[in-house]
Amino acid sequence: MYGKDTGTDRKVAWRSKVPSVRLRFPVAPNRDAELQSAQLRILTPPQYNDVSSVNVQVNLVLGSRRKRLIEERTFYLSRNSSKWCEADVTSAMQLWLSGEVNLGIELVCLDRKCNLDPLEAGITTLVHTSETRRVRRSIYHKERRTDCQKGRKKRRCCRQNMKVTFSKLEFPEMNFIVEPKVYEAGYCHGLCPPNFNHATNHSRIQSLMHQMEKRNASSRTSRRIIPKACCAPSKLGSLEILLVDKDDPSKLMVEKWDNMKVIECACS
Repeated sequence: MYGKDTGTDRKVAWRSKVPSVRLRFPVAPNRDAELQSAQLRILTPPQYNDVSSVNVQVNLVLGSRRKRLIEERTFYLSRNSSKWCEADVTSAMQLWLSGEVNLGIELVCLDRKCNLDPLEAGITTLVHTSETRRVRRSIYHKERRTDCQKGRKKRRCCRQNMKVTFSKLEFPEMNFIVEPKVYEAGYCHGLCPPNFNHATNHSRIQSLMHQMEKRNASSRTSRRIIPKACCAPSKLGSLEILLVDKDDPSKLMVEKWDNMKVIECACS
């Protein structure tokens, strides 16, 4: 589930000539929510100077004179146009969801003057509520996920775990993805013994033909034997992707990418 909070109660503070900006987001406490990630996204205005990159300190505001460092991040700004920048604020969102006082987040430009007062601001969250978790458990109970088992059967065709981090994929299109940063894709691997988890009637027949020809083939024959069934995905799931609009970098869009996750494996 993706949620976006709109920034409110925004003000700019200048302390010792160090540019900073405070942002507050309305977040309702929800102790039943299971937070996966939270990303602060701000649309920075044109800088109209030679600033290309600046080090920014992201702080959780705890009081009038108290704050806690969340992280330091390099923002790559644009001289002539607005640009989206982001920071991980998962720890802050966890506190707010648990009921802690929400006094907002402070961004401090550390090494040079820059304008961080955002044209737009929001927090994108990936949250599972208790209701969502109950639904997911019931769905998985009904579906035949064919996850790998321990013991003698572990070598048979089954679904293996494969965690994908988009930022590590060397493909330009991945740079536009905002959420999710990481997802469980899965893959299929293992042996397909006779009469085991066939995807279709055809794969069952192919498996029987393979066994028959293997028994009847002589060591001198050069004829190629029909191959046995292979372990492959039999059911795939889609994934919702939040990404920057390529035609207008100031906007976000949601796309549904089909066949991104392996749900079930079978011999085909």
